[in-house]
Amino acid sequence: MSIKKKIFFSVMTLGLVISVIMAIVTRGDVWWDQIFQHDKTDVFMDFFHSMTDSSKDNPYSYGVLYPPITYLFYRFLAAFIPANVVSIGGHILRENYASMMVFFFYTVFSVLAFAGIIRGLYKDRKTQSLLIVLLIMSGPFLFMAERGNSVIVAFVFAGIFFLWKDSENKIKKEIALIALGISFGIKIYPAIFGLILIRDKKYKEAIRCIIYALLLFFIPFFAIGGIGAVGDFIKGISNNMDKEGSVEAGIGYKISFQSTYIALSAIFLRIQNNEAFMGFTSWLGHITSATTLLAAMFSKKRWQTVALLTCFMLGFPGFSYQYMLIFMAIPLTMFLQEEQKFDLLELCYTVLYIFQFILFTINIITVAYLAGGVCLMKFLNFVENCGLIGMTWLLIIEVFVRAYLEWKKGRPAKKLKTTAA
Repeated sequence: MSIKKKIFFSVMTLGLVISVIMAIVTRGDVWWDQIFQHDKTDVFMDFFHSMTDSSKDNPYSYGVLYPPITYLFYRFLAAFIPANVVSIGGHILRENYASMMVFFFYTVFSVLAFAGIIRGLYKDRKTQSLLIVLLIMSGPFLFMAERGNSVIVAFVFAGIFFLWKDSENKIKKEIALIALGISFGIKIYPAIFGLILIRDKKYKEAIRCIIYALLLFFIPFFAIGGIGAVGDFIKGISNNMDKEGSVEAGIGYKISFQSTYIALSAIFLRIQNNEAFMGFTSWLGHITSATTLLAAMFSKKRWQTVALLTCFMLGFPGFSYQYMLIFMAIPLTMFLQEEQKFDLLELCYTVLYIFQFILFTINIITVAYLAGGVCLMKFLNFVENCGLIGMTWLLIIEVFVRAYLEWKKGRPAKKLKTTAA
């Protein structure tokens, strides 16, 4: 086993053990203090609210945010539940035995699918099971499970894209393109992975992938509110961005570049968050995002390209939540399998991956309290933010430094002019 694997698995396991002990000592309170959403009455509500929303003729008139293919998926699940129960509301739906059984099977199948993707991407059979367990027991995964969020479905389809996009089997390759289109249709963010096809000069595949994505995004609108609901969908996204991007909303549970800069400024510089500072950090986040995307086009290592695109996907949206970090499992599998001489850079990347996934709960309720807002950032959430922003900038610096050194090395030497004595 390589040194970076030993470090990653050892520290992740230690964090899990400490968290289990802390959970016993605090009778489970530390899990609510550090991992789960603060409102204990809202458990699993991303799932059940969405199922109720899917029963409406035009859910977008109520300001919902998910693309239509997601609501078609929830309508399918709702078919197993009495219609009068589905339409009442999410909290009532959660109390129904039929809907809880649907949620149970949805959870089991999605976790098994997640494990299957990791097993397909990570070829080291000796540590496959350990990696799967540690990822399922990671902070981002547990937060996603508590919310009942559909991001895991988007992850599974994005994982299929990475599994089969380079397959010699034409059917598998086409399924990979369709899978990325479905992932885009569920969460939109994974569209950024399509740049890998362009970077690899697979232009025909990229065009087909775009066509699949657009069809899978727009056609379901005919079943969810009609094509006129597109305007309501855009309006809802805009209103949510304004709401989530306000000082009052706070930065808790988020991993965007903006929220990270606000947290770091609040903790280390004691800067009080306000509208003006919110605007400044927003621009700083956009600059970081643009630099990340540019670095992805220059990176030489495959895992670094995927990691940079994932960092952009997670950091760019101002309302990006910590469960989105499960997408970092894809470049993590590539990183752990890369045969590379272990040095300081490898150590730093290993530590930053640990920061993003470790389940380390100590009884510190909140940090970055100066940032204010309804949702305060918790300690574990802050650690995850530091891992993401640290990896983003370390990758950017390494890529551009290496690109400069290669350019300097390949530059033709200047001819010295000689004059006759």
